[in-house]
Amino acid sequence: MNFGRAINISLDNISFEIIYDGEPHQITTRNNEYVNLMMLIYDRFADEEFGDCRGMGKCGTCMVEILNAREKLASFDRNEATTLAKMDVNQQNIRLSCQLMIDKNLNGLQIRVL
Repeated sequence: MNFGRAINISLDNISFEIIYDGEPHQITTRNNEYVNLMMLIYDRFADEEFGDCRGMGKCGTCMVEILNAREKLASFDRNEATTLAKMDVNQQNIRLSCQLMIDKNLNGLQIRVL
């Protein structure tokens, strides 16, 4: 039920490339089709061990490298920054896919699953 609130659903396609296990895959999806990038990767490619904490930003098993970031993606939250620091990762282009939302900022990116 909506209870009078407007629901904002974009039907614009979002296209990017995922490099999984060395193989490039062109992805076309839509805003909010998946909760985050981790769920898309898990659904389409990954095995059971990918995204172990299911999006909490604590395990580091969903790490990706943004190969051609044009601008800074969504800022790191506390869990992501702490998890990456524990793993001795300090590169801005290495992110946890569970912390990246499926939105227009992913358009045209190349993302390699680590």
